Amino acid sequence: MAVKALLIPGFAEPKRVWFDEARFVAQQLTWIDEVIVSGGNPLGSYQQRAEEILVEIEGRIKPENQLIVVGHSFGGIIARYMTSLGYLQPRYLVTIATPHRGIQHAEVYARSARDRIGPVLISWMFRRLYRFIASCFGADEEALFQLTIEEMRKFNEEYEDVESTTYLSYACVAEQVGTLLRIPQLLLSADTFEPNDSIITLESAKWGRFMGMVSCDHLEVVGSRGPNNFDSDQFLLSVFELIRDDFVTET
Repeated sequence: MAVKALLIPGFAEPKRVWFDEARFVAQQLTWIDEVIVSGGNPLGSYQQRAEEILVEIEGRIKPENQLIVVGHSFGGIIARYMTSLGYLQPRYLVTIATPHRGIQHAEVYARSARDRIGPVLISWMFRRLYRFIASCFGADEEALFQLTIEEMRKFNEEYEDVESTTYLSYACVAEQVGTLLRIPQLLLSADTFEPNDSIITLESAKWGRFMGMVSCDHLEVVGSRGPNNFDSDQFLLSVFELIRDDFVTET
């Protein structure tokens, strides 16, 4: 029985961010027949991206395949949504630095409707920029709103875990982060002292069986260069190796 792996990137992450890691895993692990990277429109809502992923993987993943799904950040939310609705039937669903309980940055963005001058101005400027970028890529504005703490609470109530799927989660934690993440880290640090990767807090990243923390920022874990010299290839390889016996013993 063929074993397939599906990697789903996060918000604003094009599929190519995981191409090198996917190629590395496919070369190293002969028990996996195919490693697929699919994410749909990187700026879309989880509903939009789920529909596009289904189109992208049509004919490549079949019901009889044994499936492992790995989602980074928002990709983990998409994976949970697709699994809950039966679009995917994975044996394992692994989330990495996924905001299962929402993120503070989405709260700042959504705060534009509230009567607070400073956050309103920041949110208004960011919203205008995001709307422009989203329109250029044919995406909607829902994605960021979907990641607020309240919206994720509703998501967790509506889209339940599937009994036949084992859910594993990893968190990223880093004091030093890459240049692109320094401002998000400052904004997050103003709201919480909880360990984080500059975007996702430790507690928000936990879902199902928590497998532990890795020392890198939010983007290093998918191959971006950063100050922690993190080896994303080896990390992803280790994620698959930990569940290898459940598949190799049956082949």
